[in-house]
Amino acid sequence: MLRTRGNRARWVIMGAGALVCLALPFITGRLVTELLTTYLIFSLVALSLDLIWGYTGILSIGQFAFFGAGAYATALVVRGLADMGTASYPLAFLAAVGIPGILGLVVALIFFSVNLDELFVLVTIALAIISEKIVINQTELLGGLNGLILPYWVVPMNKAALFYLVVGVVVLVYLLCRTVVESPFGKVLRAIKDSEKRTQYLGYNTRLYKVSVYGLAAAIAGLGGFLYAILSGFVAPPLLGFALSFDSVVWAAIGGLGTLYGPVAGTLLVSWAKFYLSGVLLEYWLLAVGFLFIVAVIYFPEGFAGVTRGLSVRLGLAKPTGADLRMD
Repeated sequence: MLRTRGNRARWVIMGAGALVCLALPFITGRLVTELLTTYLIFSLVALSLDLIWGYTGILSIGQFAFFGAGAYATALVVRGLADMGTASYPLAFLAAVGIPGILGLVVALIFFSVNLDELFVLVTIALAIISEKIVINQTELLGGLNGLILPYWVVPMNKAALFYLVVGVVVLVYLLCRTVVESPFGKVLRAIKDSEKRTQYLGYNTRLYKVSVYGLAAAIAGLGGFLYAILSGFVAPPLLGFALSFDSVVWAAIGGLGTLYGPVAGTLLVSWAKFYLSGVLLEYWLLAVGFLFIVAVIYFPEGFAGVTRGLSVRLGLAKPTGADLRMD
């Protein structure tokens, strides 16, 4: 019964969000629609981070390295085929998802195999910084600081249609991740987060599970890169860098770890706050965002997801859990 009512609250929130998304292109301008599309694409990175951090306990501050890899793979494939007078989105999609996925598997396999778990967060930071430097230095192939521009005729002009496409992709990825975390595979991931040694004693190859979920998360981030390249028609080195990767950690933390929908909401809320405050407070906007982040962490430690869960309890859509009772 408790699980049923909890699921009902989750679907009510998602249903309301879907209705808002359907109406947005009709009540907002082109700029707002493009911004929201970009934020939804970025939310795929936060979603992938929640999969490995919120459910497995692996903090990665380099997820945008895979996002950028997907974006650059898309640009290279599309530009290469455009020279032959054609555009193959399916091939670009496969490259954007496959290359980051393989890179994620390789990185995880190397470092989890030599038991460097404690240093892994530093490895991911280095991954983001080094990836950006490599792209900057590859001026002939990757355009260096100038980035790569996609041919104008392969970039969709109907931004409203692209917005709906991105909404659909985010929903599908959410459902995929939800299926993963609620499967026996997902139960092992949560067990690894709680106690990896205990999980190993039960006979599970925890290294295999961590490598697999990290590869999946990298592929999801690469999918975001594919969508971003198609939306913007331009890719640049900062897409792989540390700044956006650190932002994704903030999005996931403010949204609520271990919920999947929380990081998506966190991405939209924080990104929109940054956009709005940067126009109102000018040079002080970064301080304002930092202050709001500190307040959110102190007073709402479970993030946006915790706030919505509390409201659901009060509205009778879900029964209180032990955490809710302690908060009261």
